Amino acid sequence: MFVRSLIVSLLLSVSWAFAQGTVYESRQFTSDAFGGDINYSIYLPEGYENDTRAYPVVYMLHGYGGEDTDWVRYGDIAMTADRMIAEGTLPPVIIAMPDGGNSYYVNSEEYGAYETALAQDFVDYIDSNYRTIAERGSRAIGGLSMGGYGAAYYALKYPDTFAIVGVMSGALFDEPPTNRAQLTGEPFDEDVWAQHDIFALIDDAAASEDRCGWPPPAEKCLSFFINAGDDDQLGLQTDALLFYNDLIEAEFPAQLRIHDGNHAWGFWAEHVDEVLEYFAVRFARYY
Repeated sequence: MFVRSLIVSLLLSVSWAFAQGTVYESRQFTSDAFGGDINYSIYLPEGYENDTRAYPVVYMLHGYGGEDTDWVRYGDIAMTADRMIAEGTLPPVIIAMPDGGNSYYVNSEEYGAYETALAQDFVDYIDSNYRTIAERGSRAIGGLSMGGYGAAYYALKYPDTFAIVGVMSGALFDEPPTNRAQLTGEPFDEDVWAQHDIFALIDDAAASEDRCGWPPPAEKCLSFFINAGDDDQLGLQTDALLFYNDLIEAEFPAQLRIHDGNHAWGFWAEHVDEVLEYFAVRFARYY
């Protein structure tokens, strides 16, 4: 019993030894496109307040029914970033986490102009109000479930803004889901669905002049990391595989990991480190 208590105490002392970044929850920025304020939370790495350097930015999107504080409160992302920075597996980064409501991160009459607000206005706001490296190669975007869809959607639609993508248990439906109101609202609109079909966006992006080719060049290449649980209640591990295969066929660099787990915060908190590590390796190509 004594030995066990000693081990626990040692582990806790090690965790406390990590330099801690600062998290500000539910700040607000104003988007003209949205016509009002949107909440966001932000992680600033240890030392940010006392130095003058600029930092890469990781944008992390929450899932359906969530909010801007989710990644901090349930996903342990600040604690994970602190640990990885201390270990040297992640460079000091800013992590920006906006509130997307239940919008699926697209513009709609029901929820408002979230796509324009977050993919454009929010990025401009973060670059203007924090010390960022304001280049696409210094921006990564990730998310879970609905936010995984949003991350992939923004990266494919705005390749000049984001260079690296992390999709966790992404709602990457290759056909309209059983809940047909998802993404398009009620009543279901097939044309709206088609306009936001993530698989069609792969083809559109691959046809552009910015396609990387395979094997990819050493830098400045839109690349994807995808993971999901093998027991995902929504069956999203299947769509993760389909999405990965389509990316490879379109000659985008991509990696896929299927782990033991389901569609829950336990899975996302446990595996967000591999997403951040993927980002870190690609940030290193630029610096």
